[in-house]
Parts: sequence; structure tokens; C-alpha cells
Amino acid sequence: MPNKFNPLVSIIIPVFNGANYMREAIDSAINQTYKNIEIIVVNDGSTDETEKIAKSYGDKIRYIKKENGGVASALNLAIKNSKGEYISWLSHDDVYSQIKIEKQIEVLKKKKNKNTIIYSDFCEIDSEGRLIRYINLSKKTSDFMRVFLAVESATYLQGCSLLIPKKLFYKYGFFDLNRICTQDYFQWFKFAKHVDFVKTNYKLVKTRIHDQQESATKLNKKIKESDFLRTEFIKNLTVTEFINYVNGNPKHYWSLYFEYKKSGYKLIPLMLLEKIYKSFGSKKLIPKKIHYIWFGKNEFSDLNKICIESWKKYAPDYEIIKWDESNCNINENKYVKEAYINKKWAFVSDYFRFKILKENGGFYADTDIEFNRNIDELRFNQFFIGFERKTNVNPGFFGAMPNSPIINQILNTYKNEGFIKNKKLNTKKTSPIRVTNLLHKQFKLELSGKEQFLKQSIRVYPMNVLTIDVNDGENIVKHHFTNSWQSINPSIPYPFILTKMFFKDLIFGNNISSSTEKKFLDNIYIMPLVGHLIVRIYLKIKKIFMFIFKKYE
Repeated sequence: MPNKFNPLVSIIIPVFNGANYMREAIDSAINQTYKNIEIIVVNDGSTDETEKIAKSYGDKIRYIKKENGGVASALNLAIKNSKGEYISWLSHDDVYSQIKIEKQIEVLKKKKNKNTIIYSDFCEIDSEGRLIRYINLSKKTSDFMRVFLAVESATYLQGCSLLIPKKLFYKYGFFDLNRICTQDYFQWFKFAKHVDFVKTNYKLVKTRIHDQQESATKLNKKIKESDFLRTEFIKNLTVTEFINYVNGNPKHYWSLYFEYKKSGYKLIPLMLLEKIYKSFGSKKLIPKKIHYIWFGKNEFSDLNKICIESWKKYAPDYEIIKWDESNCNINENKYVKEAYINKKWAFVSDYFRFKILKENGGFYADTDIEFNRNIDELRFNQFFIGFERKTNVNPGFFGAMPNSPIINQILNTYKNEGFIKNKKLNTKKTSPIRVTNLLHKQFKLELSGKEQFLKQSIRVYPMNVLTIDVNDGENIVKHHFTNSWQSINPSIPYPFILTKMFFKDLIFGNNISSSTEKKFLDNIYIMPLVGHLIVRIYLKIKKIFMFIFKKYE
């Protein structure tokens, strides 16, 4: 009968040098309102006062001492020595709500299948027990636990919130001793393939975030181990569960892809890309088309040829489409006609690059754009462009879905506008200025040079990603600016001037206090490498002196 369901629950507390917090954890286990419990404390080779504290509880707990072998080994030993039908893991630095076991048993009472794992929401606290945030898990985690474990990063399943039938360990295996940082997620993913996870509507655990826990002290190892683990998880997901988790819209996976990439993961983003391709196809991605424009019937330069070869190398399965007088209507409008008559090919292409992407979608590339790696990741944007410098973006390389709203708005700026104004050629209103003004005024683009996400799914990349290669591993394409009218000093290549701007902004920040100092450092910085080194040393010394003066004011 349901009312007689009163199983023994084993609360297992593995401890390694946890004297600072373990008493609070043990007390929270002892104070459970559900009384049919046993508490097992496993001392995993501690060298602090863990044993003294544990033994002070007498027969209120079962105490096991072992050589240090890691969390997984401590948990496995306790499970094998436990008497309960259900297992509840409690980290030595976490705290249970008094009703933790009671509320989870209440859920199990109503379940016909008692081999169900019960879990809950929880909250994070700091080293002093102060609230950091609440973690509220979506209801769909119960239906899509495998996908949730595989892809989510902002929220997570707290292992200490689980109540697990002990027989599952004997049926599907114990914690993997070779996984130092991810033994929990590996175990839950293994269970999720075979059993149901059911969520309670209570926050039943306080999980402590502090600088002494393994997730903090072994952060690099955790990232590396998690990178491999989640990659395997994603690979093992079925297409059906992957699609249904996001209700058929891959937008959430796009944001996860960029988040993992930004956080330093190498394998997860690539596997997400592969899974999205297999699950959703290419209908909702920027088409695999690279468009370029060549008016004037001149020959390609050697650099043009090198750049186009780089497209073929890093985008071998993309269609490369040439646009010229043969497939563009030179009498399209007054602006185009006047620019073409005056042989201002760049301004003719300024208009057509937007029209072409509006009608076809894909990528536009100037012929002095060189690819440095595969561009597939850019397809997940609806529209993207990159900063040329802090003050403006540059459509020398950009991409869009067909009929992108922002492109329609750009094209509208050419209506009723001629290239000749007051009998003079209007060469000052370039496409970078045109697009920057539109994004700044109507979409609130900050002229900071930093990556931004604007309304209408517009993404603006920093200059080190789509304009210059500063050897930081972030660059996808670089712009050589072979015909740039913007180079102030022809003896200094424009990309070098942009690189100088990038590093000056990165290094100087708000450290320049006067125009004289700025001019002095600016002149030094013109010298490659040596100037860069001198500026860095100068700013470091200045920072030290400013700290000393502030301290003894």
C-alpha cells in the first residue's frame, strides 16, 4: 500500500579535509523530518580534524575511514556498505533542507515505478552561507534529462539533490574512478538512458561555492574533462530528442555554441555544430554561398588569387559566385549608374553586395579578404558584420540570411540618392559609414569595438575576429585593405595601423591621463614590437607608482 512506503534511505557524506564545513552538513542530515535514515560519513584520507568531528557524533552516524582515492571511490565504498534501499549523496560542504528526504519519498509514494530518480531545485550559497542565487530547473528537464545534461551550462543538475534507488548502481554500474571532476554527470547520463528522472517542486539543497572546493582548485582539469564528456553526450543524443528539446528551433543551441566557445571549450562547440547540421539541416542557417564582385574587367592581382584560394581551402563545400557587368544591372538606380560611369567600382559594389545578399543570402567577401579557418560557425547568425576599428564596422566581409530586414534598411538608404552631388562625386559616404550610422542610430550600436548582439538578430564581431589577425587564435578572416583610401601614411600598411589601434586600446585602457602622454606613447608605438614592449613596460611602471601614491596619500 502507498501509505506504508517507508524505505530506509542512506545519506552518504564523503569528506576530504572538510573540517571547516562538515559539521553543518552532518547536522542537516541528522535533522531530517523523514526519520528512517542512516548517515554514512566516509573519511577519504583527510589530514585535518575530519575524523575528530565525525567521531564526536557517536552512533548518530556510521563512520568509515579509507586512504585517499577521490570522491568516486568514497561514494562507491559507502554505497556498497549501505543498508538503505535509496541513496542520497551529501557533499561535506553542502546543506540539506530538513524536508529533503521527506518530500522526495512523498513523490516516490505516488509513483508506480519505484526505480525512479527524484531531484529538485536548489540554491547556491557562499563560504559564509549567504545566498548567491536560486537554480530553478525547467519542467522539461524531466522529459529531456539526457539533453539537459549534455548541453546546458548556465544551469545544472546538483548531484546532492538526487534520491537514487540503490539497485541502479548494481544494474548500470558505480561511479567511474577515472573521472576526477565529472564522475557525477557521467553517472547521471548513464542512468538517464534507462530510468525516469522526476522533479519535486521544492528547493531542497544549499550547495556551497567557495575557493577550496575541487571545482575551483582543479578548474582547468574540470574544463578539459567536461569538454570530452559533454562531447560524447551530445554525440550520443538522438536527433528526435535533440530537436524536441528546443521545440524544433535551433536558436538556443546557437547561443550555447557561442557561450561554450567563449568559455574556452574546444570540442563541445564543434560537436554542437555537427549535431545541429544533422538534426536541423541547413534551412535555417546562412546558405553556403560566397559572393564576390569584380567590376571593371581588370585582372586579379596575386593577392586576390591567394585570397580566393583561401576561400576554397577553408570553405571547400561552399558555392563561390562571381558578380560583374554580366549579371548585375548597371542601370539599377541613379547611384549605381553614376558610380559606374565614373569608374568608381568600389562604390558600385557597395550597393550590389547588399542587394545580392538580400536576394540570395550567404557571405559577401571583398577579394582582399583572406580566410584563416573554416567559416561554418558564422552560419548560425541571422546577420553578422565586424568592426574595422572602434568607430565603424566594415562590410568587406559579412553574412546574412535571405531577405534579412537589416539589409532592406541599408538598401533603402540608396533610394533617391545619386553618386554625384552638387556636381561632385560623393566618395565620402562609403558603405562602412553608411552601415555604421544606421546601426548606431537605429540599433544602438556602441562604438566601442567590442562584440555586440543587437535587435533583429544582428551580431557585430570585434576587429580581431573578422578584420585583423593579432595571433590570439580568434581570427576567422583578415582584411588586407589593398585598395584602402583610409591609410594615412602609404608607407605603413593599413592593417598594421588597425593592429596598433587594437593593442593600444587593449593595453592603454583608461591609463592615459593627458593628451601629451597619449601623443608621446602614440609615436613610440609606431615602432613594431620594440615600441609595443616599451609601452607595456611604461604602463606597468606607472601602474605600480600610482598604487604606491594612492596607498600613502
